[in-house]
This record gives sequence, structure tokens and C-alpha cells, in this order.
Amino acid sequence: MYHHPCIAHTLNLTVSEVLKCSEELIALLKKCRSLVGHFKHSVHGTNKLKEVQQQLNMPVLKVIQDVPTRWNSCYIMLQRLFDIKDALSVTVTNLSATIAFLGSDDWILLKECLAILKPAFDLTNIFSAEKYVTMSMIIPLIRGLQVTLKNVSVQTPTGEILKVRLLEAVHRRLDSFGNPENANNTEKWVINEVHAIYSKKQNELQNENGNSNLEEPASNNNNNIDNLNTADNLWSHFDQKAAEMNSHASSSTIPTITVKQYLQMPLLERKNDPLQFWSTHQNTFPELNELACKYLCVPSTSVPSEKSFF
Repeated sequence: MYHHPCIAHTLNLTVSEVLKCSEELIALLKKCRSLVGHFKHSVHGTNKLKEVQQQLNMPVLKVIQDVPTRWNSCYIMLQRLFDIKDALSVTVTNLSATIAFLGSDDWILLKECLAILKPAFDLTNIFSAEKYVTMSMIIPLIRGLQVTLKNVSVQTPTGEILKVRLLEAVHRRLDSFGNPENANNTEKWVINEVHAIYSKKQNELQNENGNSNLEEPASNNNNNIDNLNTADNLWSHFDQKAAEMNSHASSSTIPTITVKQYLQMPLLERKNDPLQFWSTHQNTFPELNELACKYLCVPSTSVPSEKSFF
């Protein structure tokens, strides 16, 4: 079994890696950071931007500086620049200071970057939650990320490079989640864990029955009982073999049947709580319910625990 690190951290590393894939993209990000830095350090520029936004009846929004240690911050910076593009254009024109503004080609590339990076941004936010189960979402949403990226339409060569490199990075870092062989191995591991839980319960039950038999009072001796005891002795070999066969069949087949029955059930509605499902079906699948409580409580990211230290 492979221990996978925080999914959100992996996505952040993936995006950070591909943002350095071309000189054109690096140049665009440098321009954006320079533009944001000017308004961050200029009270006059910030006030002028606010004034223009009010005159255009636009929401008053400030620029946002990206921070390497903050996940998704580059996307958030680019998105904010695109949201206030018109107000920025007017503001920069009216400022006395010379500012390296974005050209038309820059804005086209910026828009394509947003379209390419948004699926990873959305995915990080979904995985970073703490009010619902996230572990069971990883596999389908990683595959969904790959399909969504393939369908993103781009026009510029740099946008195409970013798209291809991001797909390659996702495949390299996260494609193991969609491997059919891994899915088959996981089913085997689940069956083995169910088998272990089931066998433990059977052994405990046998021990309880054995102790209860020892505590039973001796029956009154009579001829019928003596005859029955004699017959029991004659049947003891058969009873032992039957018990062994039944025990072997149960311990090996019941876990497999249990998992197969569960896998054949209809999918749970996407917005439904998996823990509520297992609370309802804990008597139907007691061993699987135990595994669900064991694994579904594991968060897919370290974000919720890290928030405790902020």
C-alpha cells in the first residue's frame, strides 16, 4: 500500500512546476507581479483605482499579491487582475507614474491561464474542506480534472504548452489514482480486512459459546441421555469435519460476497453524506461499516489541521 501525501499540496506543487514551463509565461507573471506591486505600495494609485471603480459602477476591489507559500495564490492574483481589467486600464492611463501595463496579447494569455488553472483551483478548495468526507472524492475528481483540462480550448502557443505540461504533471504525480490494477488491488485489500474482522468476531463468538457450555449444569442421567451421548460419539467425526468445512467456507467466502454485494449497490447521490449511509447500513455490512469509519474520517489534505495553527 502506497502512502500518498496531502492532495492539495501535490496539486500546488504541480501548478507551481508548470508555471515555469515557458519564457512567455514567466514574463507575463513578472508583469502581473510588477503591476500588483505598484498598487500595493502606492496609496495614490490605490485611491485612484477605487475612484475609477466607483465612477464605472463596478465593485471596489483591490489587487491581490501572490505568495509562493500560499496555495492557489497565483491564480487568485491573475483572476483579480482580470476582474478589474477595465478599471485598471483607465487608472493606469491617468497616473503620472510610468507603469508596465499588459498588452492585448498578455490579456489573451492571462485569460487562457485562468481557464487552464481553474480546475486545479476548484479541486484544491473541494479537497481542503473539513465539514464533509473528502477521501472518497479523490479518485473521481482527479480523473475529472484530467478530462476537464483536455477539453480546455486555447489559442496561443504558450497556452497550449501550459495545458500540455499541466496534464503531464498531473499524470506523473496523480495518475496512480485511476489505475485499474490499483482498483483491483484495493478490492483485494478490503476483502482481506473484512476477512480479518469477520474471523476475529467468529473467534470471539466461539470463545463465548465455549465458556457458556462449561457453565451449563450437568443433566440428569437416564437411559435416553445415555443413548444420545453414545450416538453423539458416533457422529463426532462427521460433526468435526462439517464444522471445519463450514468454518473454512464462511471465513473465505463471506467477506468476498459482502464486498461484491456492496459494489453492486447503486451509487450514492453525490450530495449525500457517506457517513450517514454507513450509519443506515451498519447492520447490513457490519465489517464494511467498521472499515468506512476507519478510513472515511481521514482528510484528503492537511489543510484542516494546519488551520488550527493559524
